[in-house]
Amino acid sequence: MTGLDSSPAAIEQARSRAADAGATVTFGVADATNLTGYDERFDTVMDSALYHCLDEDGRQAYAAGPYRATR
Repeated sequence: MTGLDSSPAAIEQARSRAADAGATVTFGVADATNLTGYDERFDTVMDSALYHCLDEDGRQAYAAGPYRATR
């Protein structure tokens, strides 16, 4: 599993919680509207409450990112 967020603080908190739970997760700081470096890396991409927060241009960019990131 890989967890991505644009907030370094959120990623650090998630790393700590995953370690406390004994979970093996890779975390990274990334902009969901530009998933550079993740091309064809994932089988599944899930969004948690981001898409609806973006304006139309952001939604278009966001839709392209997960499309590129999935196999």
